[in-house]
Amino acid sequence: MCSISKKTKKRIQKTLLAFVLALAMIFPTSALPEKAEASVQSELTDKQNELKQLEAKLSSTRKEKAELLKKLKETEGKLNSLLGEKTALEASIGYSEAEIELIGQLVEGYGEHLLELEATLKKAEGLKEEKIRQLCTVLKYIYENKSVSSLELFFSSDSFSEYVSKKEHAKSILSYQEAIISEIEKTESETEKAYEDYEKAVLSLDEYKKYIEEKKLTVADEYKRLEDVILELQGNAELLEKDYDAINSIEKDYAKEIGQVKIDIEELSEYLSNQFRWPLYQNQSYYISSYFGTRKDPFGSSSKEHHNGVDIVVPKGTPILASSGGIVTRSEYASVFGNVVVISHGNGLQTLYCHCKERLVSVGDKVKQGDVIAKVGSTGRSTAPHLHFSFILNGSYVNPEKYVAKEYFR
Repeated sequence: MCSISKKTKKRIQKTLLAFVLALAMIFPTSALPEKAEASVQSELTDKQNELKQLEAKLSSTRKEKAELLKKLKETEGKLNSLLGEKTALEASIGYSEAEIELIGQLVEGYGEHLLELEATLKKAEGLKEEKIRQLCTVLKYIYENKSVSSLELFFSSDSFSEYVSKKEHAKSILSYQEAIISEIEKTESETEKAYEDYEKAVLSLDEYKKYIEEKKLTVADEYKRLEDVILELQGNAELLEKDYDAINSIEKDYAKEIGQVKIDIEELSEYLSNQFRWPLYQNQSYYISSYFGTRKDPFGSSSKEHHNGVDIVVPKGTPILASSGGIVTRSEYASVFGNVVVISHGNGLQTLYCHCKERLVSVGDKVKQGDVIAKVGSTGRSTAPHLHFSFILNGSYVNPEKYVAKEYFR
C-alpha cells in the first residue's frame, strides 16, 4: 500500500467532483448527508443524556408526589377523625339536654303525683276527723256511764235484739275507726315518701343541670380546640392539594419533555441508521494508507491503478463494524480480497470489507449499524494488516467520502 501526493489527490478530487455531482443528480438517494455523522452522534448523545436527566427528575418528582399524596391522605384521615370527635361532642351535648328534659318531665310527674296524694290525704284527714268525733261520742258515753258492762248494756235494752244491735254497733264503730286511722297513716306514709322522691328528683335535676353546665364549659373548650386544629388541618390540606396539583403539573411537563426527547432520539437514531458510520470504534486510532482513486501499485510496480476504496491501517484483530444496517450478501474467501464481507443496504448500495482475519457473519444475516461483522487481517492480496473499505452503487465503486463524514478521511 502507498499513499498519493496531496497535489495528485487534489487533481483527482477536482476530476471526480463533476462525476460525483452527476451521480447525485442521477441517484438522489446517494446524496451527501445534511449533517456529519459525528455531529449527529454528538447531538444524539446529548439527547440521551438529557433523557436520563429528565427521567431522573421525573422519578424524583413522582417520589415527591407520592410523599405529598401520603401526607394529604394522612391529613385528611386526621381531619375526618377530628370532625367525628366534633360531631360526637355536639351529640353528647344534645344527649345531655335530652336527659335534662327527661328528668324535668320526671320531676313534673312527681309533682302531679304529689298533688294527688295531697288531695287524697286532705280527704282522708276530713274523714278521720269525722270518725274521731264519732269515737269521741262513744268514749264520752262510756265515760259518762262509767264502764258499762255487757250485762248492764243488756238490762238497759228493751229487747235482746236491741242489745245485740247496740253491741255490734259499738264494735263496728271501733273497727271502722281503726281502719280509717290505718288508711290515714298509710296515705301519710305515701305522701311523705312522695315528698322525699320529689325532693330527690328536684335535687338530682339541679345537680345534673350543674353537671351539664360544667360539662358544657369543658366541651366548649374541647370544641374550640378541635375547631382550631380542624382549621389548621384544613389549611394544611389546602396547601398540600396545591402542592400536589403543582407537582402533578410538573410531572406532566417532564413526561411531555421526555416524550419529545424520545422522539428526537428516535429521529436522530433513524437518521444515523440511514447514514454510514466509520467502520471502527470511535476511540480506535488509525491512519489511511490509500484513498479512493488513482494510486501507485503498492506491490512495487511502476504502473498506476485505480483504488476502489480506502485502506485503513489498524492492528490485526481490530473489530470491524457494519457501516450501516443491511443484509449480508457475501461472506467468503477470495484470492484478491481475502476474507471479504459484503452488506447490501438497499437502493443498489453495498459496502465491502476486505482482507479480514476472520468473518463473523454469514450470507443472509441481518445486521444493524455498528454490529461487529469481522476482524482486521492481511488475507488475500495485501502488504500488511489493514481494512479495505469500499462502497458499490449499482455495481460501480464510489468514493466512501460521499457517504461517511469527511472528518474521518483527514
